[in-house]
Amino acid sequence: SSSSILHPYYVEDLTASSIIDMLKAASELAQQKNIQFNGKLFLAGYSEGGYATMAAHKAIETNGLDGFNLIASFPGAGAYDLTAMQKHIFSLQEYDDPHYLAYMARAYQIEYAEDNLLTDFFKEPYASRIPGLFDGQKGADAINAQLTSTMSDLIQADVLNTIDSDPKYDYLQNAFIENSLTDWTPQIPIFLYHGLSDATVPYQNSVGTYDKLLANGTPTSIVTLTPLAGTHSTAIEPYLAAIIEKLLSLK
Repeated sequence: SSSSILHPYYVEDLTASSIIDMLKAASELAQQKNIQFNGKLFLAGYSEGGYATMAAHKAIETNGLDGFNLIASFPGAGAYDLTAMQKHIFSLQEYDDPHYLAYMARAYQIEYAEDNLLTDFFKEPYASRIPGLFDGQKGADAINAQLTSTMSDLIQADVLNTIDSDPKYDYLQNAFIENSLTDWTPQIPIFLYHGLSDATVPYQNSVGTYDKLLANGTPTSIVTLTPLAGTHSTAIEPYLAAIIEKLLSLK
């Protein structure tokens, strides 16, 4: 039923609500099948899944979730601070995964009904090309091949140079702020993990998020950050090993 709807990539409220809706559906199915569970809930995910994990955790703490007792979450390598992520990418000459930028820009264009977002952000021929790249048929490599990793060739010079100072880009800045996960004070444990050599989502994004959560008043007994050996891809295995051990100790 949602096959024609673009995934709301890094849109906080829709990401969290989709997870919560699926948890409710799982609970209903368990009741129908007479499957008993104790209601303990653990959330885990990596990359965008790390962001989704924290977004869902935040929503559950904020609004509650009947029938579930959130014990802990385990976000891995997510871009939780989107403003910091934008500043990092804009500081680079080359970024090897431009499909991530196009994906988020297209999602935000739709979510916020900003018709000019793609042409504000991207140079041609990429701005006009992007909508057709997200047709549900192309993977990351195919989309990257239709873009460029050179930031000065991909992104409009004006937005590169003046996004922080020109009011016409306030809508972009506000979207990054609105969907960042640094504006709350968790009360239930969050175990952050991130690869030290990650060039796709830099380790520093988790460090900055951790620091901001502490500055908001979160105690170090609630939020922890564990560095992992590896890149965005190779840190997945140690992430899984670490969270399985922690899950077993908490269950």
